Amino acid sequence: MVPSTPNDILIVGSGIFGTSTAYHLALTHPNPSAITIIDRAPFPPPPASDAENHPLGASADINKIVRADYTLPLYMKLAYEAIHAWSTWPVIKDFYHRTGWVMLDEKGSDLAKRIRENFRQSGREDPTKDLTFEEVRENWGGLFKEADLDRYESAYWNPEAGWAEADRAVMAMLKEALDRGVRYLQGEVEELVLHEDNSKGVKGVKLADGSVVEAKKVLLATGAWTSLLLSKTEEQLSMDEAERIEHQVKAAGVHVVHYALSPGEMAKWEKMPVVVFSTIQHFFQPEYIITFKFISKYPLPDAASSIPGSHVTVY
Repeated sequence: MVPSTPNDILIVGSGIFGTSTAYHLALTHPNPSAITIIDRAPFPPPPASDAENHPLGASADINKIVRADYTLPLYMKLAYEAIHAWSTWPVIKDFYHRTGWVMLDEKGSDLAKRIRENFRQSGREDPTKDLTFEEVRENWGGLFKEADLDRYESAYWNPEAGWAEADRAVMAMLKEALDRGVRYLQGEVEELVLHEDNSKGVKGVKLADGSVVEAKKVLLATGAWTSLLLSKTEEQLSMDEAERIEHQVKAAGVHVVHYALSPGEMAKWEKMPVVVFSTIQHFFQPEYIITFKFISKYPLPDAASSIPGSHVTVY
């Protein structure tokens, strides 16, 4: 149901960006009930383990790696801020697991070297430690004793890294925002609605059922669907092709595979750290999803038609 009272702020998308925005605004806004967050998924959403029905945002996942191991100083700085939040914020700290991580770098790659050099130049104590392949095979109860490491040149250990229960953390933050008064609306946003004088900007969004939700400010937290959502507006404004959002960011996906484990297998693997085999991220969710998760880091772009003769990337 479209809110009957005016919105100060309308947030489109309840993934981590939309949810985090709603949560922080709920802490500071004089009237959180003037904030509405809208998403195609219901609240509470189906769990991430429900592959058919769970929300489509990238943050609607059973787990995500939390680490400061980046080659860019800015990313490392932001990651340390995030790790502090994961460790201390009551609303999310129970969903954070500092298991450490092992990174195996391929032959001919300098990725690990650049990451570790960044730690040394950050002004913080370098938490990383060299691992021999023998240690990789023997540590953690010999879980990796049969691992084929021929393609790798080096390995290191960082005890400060770990992982988070992504979907549970996002749901907890969103519930906190709603408890503070933020409104939640389930609906499929089809396009932006502009003021009659286009120069005055956006006044709301049009839903698939034809209804319009208006607000003083509209924030898009629409991730991989941003190009698709904006394409009609860009056409309406006769924007040059080079200025359209598709030429600034592109949506891409990756292969994710889950392997179900027996209780015995879970008991064997539940103490393992995050392990990164260079192009494959491999880690474990021991709490409520008895599964291994493997991710290929090679992006897979997809395209969709939004208007005749136009294609944008979307996932």
